[in-house]
Amino acid sequence: MPSLVLGCEGPIPGLQDGLPLLYSSHISWSTAVSPTWTETRPALAFDQLFRTEPNRGDRRVVDAVLEDARSLRQRLSVSDRQRFEEYLGSVHEIEGRIKRAGQEREAGGWIPSLAAPDRPRPADGIPAEIPDYWKLMNDIVLLAFRTDTTRIATLKYCNDGSAETHTHCGAKDQHHQMSHTQPPELIPLNQFFMAQLAYLCERMSEVKEGDRTLLDNTAIAHCSSMLHGSHDANQLPIVLLGGAGGKLRGGRVLDYLDAPNRRMCSLFLSLMEWGGLEVDRFGDSTERLTGI
Repeated sequence: MPSLVLGCEGPIPGLQDGLPLLYSSHISWSTAVSPTWTETRPALAFDQLFRTEPNRGDRRVVDAVLEDARSLRQRLSVSDRQRFEEYLGSVHEIEGRIKRAGQEREAGGWIPSLAAPDRPRPADGIPAEIPDYWKLMNDIVLLAFRTDTTRIATLKYCNDGSAETHTHCGAKDQHHQMSHTQPPELIPLNQFFMAQLAYLCERMSEVKEGDRTLLDNTAIAHCSSMLHGSHDANQLPIVLLGGAGGKLRGGRVLDYLDAPNRRMCSLFLSLMEWGGLEVDRFGDSTERLTGI
């Protein structure tokens, strides 16, 4: 798979301050205006990775959409046609995933640490308890990397304006509300977030890949879209973990507050370069982040 896109809270419909709330619930985008579908159901995420044959129902739906698209395209204006082509690109991506289901992959000399899933398919639906849910989604990311089914994954634990109430941490209000009021219960909630990251890293460190571990060969970016609850995005706390195949040196605190022309997208350009992607521009940046 080109990438695995997971989330633990469903997308939010509607607008806020004139902007689609999709921006607060998606971190993976096919284009500047087209979010990649985020899978929130563990069983269907598992099926994306390990379904052994194409789903005929899925294929019929895609075929019907493409057939309608061919007749509709001729009746659109130039501007509408451009947006429509972007939409079709997403449909073709789904079509490609259906075709790839069950096909043998070229390993390219690399032997994954796991040849097949070592756990059963998760139950349908979403786990009732948030800790169980998030742990399961972490395990699916780990399984995807161990089997080399994909080498790129995003996992969004919650939306930026999350409506979840984390009673397991002693929280009495929604996470979003707590970020504004900063009650004492916010501290164990933040610790819970970091514990999920620690769990994923610990599991990766247990997987041997030659003379390294899976964590050594992975770059993990744990990001925040705000500095604090007053919507201050002038500084963004970011944690980089793993070794990126020897390219990332950890154990450091880097401060870019006084750096000229600092851009978050410069970090993403560096991450893409570590993964062997030659991209001249991403978002609002054309430069790599130096010093990492």
